Parts: sequence; C-alpha cells; structure tokens
Amino acid sequence: TPRRVAEAIADAGVECFYEGYHHNTRSYWKIVTDSSLDSRYSGEIVSPPMQGKDGFKQLEKVIKALDTIEGIGVNVRCGLHVHIDVNDLTTKEIINVYERYCDYESQIDLIMPRSRRDNNSRWCNKLTKSPRLKQCKTKGALANVRGRYHKINMQSLTNYGTLEFRQHSGTLNFEKIANWVSFL
Repeated sequence: TPRRVAEAIADAGVECFYEGYHHNTRSYWKIVTDSSLDSRYSGEIVSPPMQGKDGFKQLEKVIKALDTIEGIGVNVRCGLHVHIDVNDLTTKEIINVYERYCDYESQIDLIMPRSRRDNNSRWCNKLTKSPRLKQCKTKGALANVRGRYHKINMQSLTNYGTLEFRQHSGTLNFEKIANWVSFL
C-alpha cells in the first residue's frame, strides 16, 4: 500500500509521508495517489527539490528501500517526471531548451521504451516547434502555449518555476534515474 511504501522509505532514514492527492511542494518525500494509476494499492512517489550529490544519495536510499517491499513494481502506465528549476533562466533561454529538445527528440526517443516514444503515451505527447513560442515574452505566456501532457510540460513554469520533463518511463533502477537526471 502507499502507506507501507512511505514507512519503508522513512525506515531507511529518509523523511516520507503518505498524503493522498495534491500538488504541493514539500521539504520531504511524499506518496500521493495518482488518477492515471488504477489501483488503490498504487501511488506516486514525489521527491522534494534535490540538488547535487546529496540529492543522488537520498534517491539511492529511497530506491534501496523500495527494493525491500515485496510485490512493488512499475508498469507501462508509470512515468518518471523530473522538474528542473529554471527560475534563473530568461524566457528566451527556456525557449532554447525546449527547441533543443525538439531538435533531438527523435534521438532521445531511441533510448526510451516504445511506450514513451512519439505520441505513444497520452501522458507525454510529442513536442512540436511553434511560431507562437518565439512570440512569448513572459514565462506565464510560455506556460499557456502547450498542454501539460507533453514530453516537456511548460505549465509548471508558473506553478513551480520549473520545466517538467515527462518522457522517461517509470523505473525502480537508481542508475537509470541518475543517468536521466544527469542528461537533463
């Protein structure tokens, strides 16, 4: 159960609580319900904002704790979402990040399972360059160009000051997560 997952993470020395559904940023790990998952035994594991080696060490503890839980797993419906703080980037720089991802999207797709390529997942649709993007002068305007369910979610700009990268598949493999975060 989600409560058992929170307990296992806390037992590993990482502060974690089961909180039900919400999108509030916390200073600790949380387990929340997720409408894209169809079981009362499923949930989403959400980290607090993390940085550097300490963030990776905490992530590794969480993954090891998850490995102790019998029956835990991910399936094709699960995704790994990474938020990158872009408060220090200009609107033009954010557009550059988005367009560079678009330029290399077909190559990035090759390192993803088929379920996370092109438009194969309704939760992370293909990106497209748009002339409207270049016309945006504020982060708020950028946030409204695309919907949330794309490989890059720009709606998180106004909610969290981040770009949310939604393309990676769910995984319980620390190395895959660390490599993806490092890549981004």
